[in-house]
Amino acid sequence: MASRPTQSSLSTTGRLATALSIALVVNGSSGQQYTVTRIGVPPGEQVAVATDVNNRGEAAIDTGHRRSYYWSATSGFIALPGQRPERDQNSYEINESGEIVLTDIGTSFTAAVWSPVTGLHVLAPPGSNYSQAYGGNDDGTVVGFATLGSVSSWPFRFRPGHGFDVVGVLPGHTTGYAKDVNNMGVVAVLNLPAITGPRGSYWSEPEGAVDLGVPPGYDTVYPARLNDKKSIVGSVWKGGLFFGWIWDPLTGHRIIDIGEIPYYWQARGVNGQGHLVGTGTVSLEPFIVHSYFWREGWPKAERINRLLDPSVHGVDVTVAFNINEKGWIAGHAKFDGGPFEAVILKPRTTRLLSDSARVETGQKTSGGVEDLAEADGRSLTVRRFIVPNRSAPPVSVVVETTAPGPLLYAWTTVRAQVTGVAEAVQRIELFDWQEGRWDDLSLSVSRLGTEWSEQEGLAKGPGRCFTSPEGKVRARIQVTGPATSAWSVEFDKIDWEVTPED
Repeated sequence: MASRPTQSSLSTTGRLATALSIALVVNGSSGQQYTVTRIGVPPGEQVAVATDVNNRGEAAIDTGHRRSYYWSATSGFIALPGQRPERDQNSYEINESGEIVLTDIGTSFTAAVWSPVTGLHVLAPPGSNYSQAYGGNDDGTVVGFATLGSVSSWPFRFRPGHGFDVVGVLPGHTTGYAKDVNNMGVVAVLNLPAITGPRGSYWSEPEGAVDLGVPPGYDTVYPARLNDKKSIVGSVWKGGLFFGWIWDPLTGHRIIDIGEIPYYWQARGVNGQGHLVGTGTVSLEPFIVHSYFWREGWPKAERINRLLDPSVHGVDVTVAFNINEKGWIAGHAKFDGGPFEAVILKPRTTRLLSDSARVETGQKTSGGVEDLAEADGRSLTVRRFIVPNRSAPPVSVVVETTAPGPLLYAWTTVRAQVTGVAEAVQRIELFDWQEGRWDDLSLSVSRLGTEWSEQEGLAKGPGRCFTSPEGKVRARIQVTGPATSAWSVEFDKIDWEVTPED
């Protein structure tokens, strides 16, 4: 028998939001599964890597200290201009406007940003003869470091309309690298050698430079990226080895285990859900590199190759550079032993099939079919389902996802409230493919009032009846209210876990 999965609790009372969380648990494994979008290699290049992907699916492409490229599914590869014909460049991050942060190499290394609207902009601080850019955010801020006179590594921030300013370092340190900046303006900083050696910090205008400290038993922290919640990832050093690491304002330092001793293991990216990706070298002879994924609650990071959808064959994802808010991972992979190609990994997709009210996903409004990222913390925002008159059907949300195998158990938890009416009836159903009808989940009918309430449902039985011949599972949350007046229902949480029998 399957044991009851632990459901996370979301305390967002009063917020008009739905968190749709679908964890597909396969034979006791993590359940996280990815499909692979093969971007490939630009014409004339030998290798390619996606260093970042934004939430619109646009990617920054690096080709190994040669040209950098912008890529989207509609445009394909667009080569970025440079200061010299061979366009020697390193690309790093891409923001939601499609702007790519890069280092352009002309007569020297120069920090730069490329915009699909205005082209390439060199960001060399005045008086600098050497600079590199490492990170940027959605308002166009870029951070990096520059050489100014006798100061070899001056951490800078560039803001459109404001120009350059200095990112503060810790006392006792005079130089450093500004490694990344989030949308709150917080900068992750590597403070360069002083008497105490390199040290990690973050900097913001309200707080100044804040020391991250060092985990007990380790020597040095090397920040790489941070998210909007100020979680910072990178690596820590001990005894000649590097270990993946995350620091969070609430939990402090954590070393991310990969189940084997690495020579070099660095967390390279983290999104707002705290999902972390990185790359680890686990053998020098032969040289073996793996990419890894980790999320809160996992005892160790998992090799991404082990998380690929079973339909994916002959793919070796060796490097994971970054992860966006949809959970899409940017990196590179080999296909059947070929050259390194740029890839984007996407979680399995859940599909919103139909609804009888207005659904908003981000800034988009949909009254019909909408693709949603499989969740794990991703959220479908649903605002004011309204039944305007007595002829309108019940409020209904239908979702479909790929089954992890013969489905025997489906746990569903819904937290909701109604407004404009004293109460309504909520029903959670799973589609029975053998009978061709919706099947109530046990304990699945409840009454909703004007206060937030949480309802659980459990479906169990012969797995094949809940799994279509194509391997799909379909669920429906339906709310029925009085037919005499307009009313609305607000979903705060929908957690759905489907598991095979242990």
